[in-house]
Amino acid sequence: MRLQQFRVKNYKSIKEEIEIYIDDIVVLIGPNNSGKSTILDAYEKFASLGSSRNLTVHDFYNSDISVPIEMCGVFTDITDTDIRTLGGEKWFYNDDPLDRRNMARKYGGDWEEKDIQLESKRYYCVKWIWSDAEKAAQKQSYGFDEALGVRVFSDGGSGGLDTLLQSRIPQPIRISPDKSMDETKKIIISFLKEDAKDELLKTGESKAEIIQKIQDLTDTLMKDSKEKIDGLLRQVSESSASVFPGLELELNILSKDPVDAEVMVSDSNLSVKMNGVSSSLLENQGHGVRRSVLWSALQILTHESHTRDKIKKAKGKPVSVDKKQYILLIDEPESFLHPPVIRGARESLYNFAAQNDNWQIMATTHSPIFIDLSKKHTTIIRIEKDKALNKTISTDELSFSDEENESMKMIRLCNPMINEFFFYDNIILVEGPTEKIVINKICEVLGADYHIIDCLGKGNIKTFARILNHFNVNYVVVHDSDIPKCIKNGSVSGNGAWGTNVSIMNECIKSTSPMVFIQIPHFEGMFFGDFSPTNKVGTVISILSKGTSPEYDLILEKYTKILSKDPSVFVKSNEEMIEMYNAFYVANKPRIEALKNPETWMV
Repeated sequence: MRLQQFRVKNYKSIKEEIEIYIDDIVVLIGPNNSGKSTILDAYEKFASLGSSRNLTVHDFYNSDISVPIEMCGVFTDITDTDIRTLGGEKWFYNDDPLDRRNMARKYGGDWEEKDIQLESKRYYCVKWIWSDAEKAAQKQSYGFDEALGVRVFSDGGSGGLDTLLQSRIPQPIRISPDKSMDETKKIIISFLKEDAKDELLKTGESKAEIIQKIQDLTDTLMKDSKEKIDGLLRQVSESSASVFPGLELELNILSKDPVDAEVMVSDSNLSVKMNGVSSSLLENQGHGVRRSVLWSALQILTHESHTRDKIKKAKGKPVSVDKKQYILLIDEPESFLHPPVIRGARESLYNFAAQNDNWQIMATTHSPIFIDLSKKHTTIIRIEKDKALNKTISTDELSFSDEENESMKMIRLCNPMINEFFFYDNIILVEGPTEKIVINKICEVLGADYHIIDCLGKGNIKTFARILNHFNVNYVVVHDSDIPKCIKNGSVSGNGAWGTNVSIMNECIKSTSPMVFIQIPHFEGMFFGDFSPTNKVGTVISILSKGTSPEYDLILEKYTKILSKDPSVFVKSNEEMIEMYNAFYVANKPRIEALKNPETWMV
């Protein structure tokens, strides 16, 4: 049984119910005070299974305890043992939307196009309701009521629940910018200790069995554990030193317990040396050093765990099963980090979740760098103050091809801030720098506020349109029609750029409000009457800088209509685009026939 989603309502700043899908990576974005961190708080409370610990009247929405807090979990991957433990079939049900989400996760968002049959699963749902800040929550289970003939929530419900769920709900580990150093140190040492323990106890025997067999093994384990952790720390130090040259970490273990991270952490210290001198406790270092060490630890431990599992598989040994499940809850992972380190931290974070099947990540961020659409099993949720406007996108449902994934990686390398569009509503997709320069200038003149995405090529517009369609955000597209044919190897051939018009339009018309402006045959031809342009960007900058010319006036007129979303300038279908191109060709036929290779201009 695995937790698939949880829902929360009437908790802190959250009034209406919010539904969170628990993916390998969940990235929460949105404006300040929209409730992103509250969702992390809610998950911590959800994982307490109804406890009232640390709950106050102020945790109720509007501090109104007459409206109870509700948190609900939906579980999947149900086994026969789960069914027996929880009281039988009446507590389990089918859910078509969740089935489809799981199919996308397993086979990709285009699973129906591949003619793959829907695989139906059973689901289990449980809810906790807090009506009093000083009392534990009331548990309710979602089951079939024979008298009513429908499924309802009922108090108590299935039996054997708490013990089973305790091992099924990923246990939260919270990291936030204002976390105390003791807590951060505990997290880092716990990571190191868990990795060392996995390696040292690979015989499969439990700690208790080993200690009972021979007490003297304690000293041996302490020595081996310290050596293993020191080796990991050296790697963490080397990684951190790429940002803070000369940084070196030391761990002083005073605990006598070789494998209990809780006991060990309470009596251990992490120290930092710079250039071999000035040793001081990690808690005395700046926030940047602390977070850099944390990301380096995640990066190294991911590599260690992945390498160890590969070795086990190569030797025909089973990879560890029934590991304790965790979810790392991180507020603003970009905080206190130098820009180059942010990109490294992103990779550490995604790789940590991808290569450790018992870990999931839920992070809040204001940085587009932390969004990576090329990673599988990633869900991005934009939280709004009006929860009805929340938006969700899953990379599994996008189902990028390998080629599209590589394109997205390349675009991100060229422009690390490309995913900034997730934070905006007024979005324009353009194929290159010319249109971006023009729109920025016209926005300045009109006082308009748009986020412009340079898709780095016409061929990438369709991909961004698909992303925005899934995210349910309207957008404007501006691109050239180009000409129907080109010369390849001395002969006339179809022009790929012309064919791209069809795929762009086919994707854009899936939007709730398609807005596609097509420049025929291209920007320079439409606005300058130049059918064979050179130095395009330089010409545009010159005309925009002067601000007074027939060309400038025409640009201002057309782009003002684009920015005001005037329907009269947008092309609604491929057929309409071809009609417009044919009209252009007829009107300019004498000039076109005077060009080199005029045959390439004919449809």
